[in-house]
Amino acid sequence: MKIALISEKINNSGGIERYVLNLGQNLAKNNDIYLVAREIENIEFKAKKIIVNYPNITKGLNALFFPYFSSSSIKNEKFDIIHSQGRATYTGNIITFHSCHLAALNAAYKERGILYFLFKQIQPFNKISLYNERMACKEYKNIIAVSKGLKKEIIQYYKVDSEKITVIPNGVDISRFNLQNKEKEKEKIRKKYNLEKNDIVLIIIANEFIRKGVNYIIDSLHYIKDKNIKLLVIGKDNPNYLIKKAKEKDVEDRVIFTGKIEGNEIPNFLMASDIFVFPTYYEAFSLATLEAAAAGLPILMTRVNGSDEILVENKNGYLIERNATNIAEKIESIIYDEKKMREMSKKSRQIAEQYSWDKISKLTYEKYKEILENSKGIISD
Repeated sequence: MKIALISEKINNSGGIERYVLNLGQNLAKNNDIYLVAREIENIEFKAKKIIVNYPNITKGLNALFFPYFSSSSIKNEKFDIIHSQGRATYTGNIITFHSCHLAALNAAYKERGILYFLFKQIQPFNKISLYNERMACKEYKNIIAVSKGLKKEIIQYYKVDSEKITVIPNGVDISRFNLQNKEKEKEKIRKKYNLEKNDIVLIIIANEFIRKGVNYIIDSLHYIKDKNIKLLVIGKDNPNYLIKKAKEKDVEDRVIFTGKIEGNEIPNFLMASDIFVFPTYYEAFSLATLEAAAAGLPILMTRVNGSDEILVENKNGYLIERNATNIAEKIESIIYDEKKMREMSKKSRQIAEQYSWDKISKLTYEKYKEILENSKGIISD
């Protein structure tokens, strides 16, 4: 089958970018894969690249213009399947929704109030993203939602017929999380950041510190008197206000901001940690949480899309609130019970193994075949 995977960027860093990378790598084993993007990096499998050339503008204008230029870039090619990540092209026959922007804004309104909501509504990137979502729901007959909750949001906010939407979650490359190397990676990372062998390391991966709730974890450290409980914050957001908060709470020596970490290094940081804490207020299906489960970490996360799939309450973690004392209580209930921590670690890994990219790519390929059969197309394996 000749397949075009289209995304503004394809690399090993961002969530959507890694989704395309992993899906393409698995599909390339038996198909002719074309990667269509403005930027393409870290491709280690057989695929043809189509670079969408136009001047890099602002984030909002890229979201507006990229679909036009990507469509022009492939107009002379004939594909069996054109799979768009978000509204990345006008000519696709299937689209993956990686989030519902309107639902995310609504969550922001509930969390941060009407003024923040109105401010977000008028930002160019948000206006364009909402426009793209509305148009995509009209243009595409086949939609993949990465979680059950996301499917409900698309139906609720855009009145889409549920039969148009298939739920196929994110996947995880289990082979990148070799738990036999866990102690080796733990020693290496901890040495780099001056962490002691007996430290209990909490970790969060977040490029949006406010939305992901990093401040609540820092606040929770104030209520955990054990000085050996440390926090690793992985992400490229500005940490200055959180550094100030950590100082105010007298926990600055227990919080480490690593800055941006490349995607291929993320497994090492997760395997060097003990508990994944994620008090986010909106997700579609968190890839970071799925990767934390693959690393065998107990999961503490808020009730958001994907939590029902990844988290089994009291088995591999707990649902938490965006509340410092609640988070502290849940952390302490795990760290002082070694048996519970071992059992939760084992269960997390078992859950992650259900989301291998081999399985997810097969589900996606079956959807491709269904589309071609319904359109009486020829499947060219």
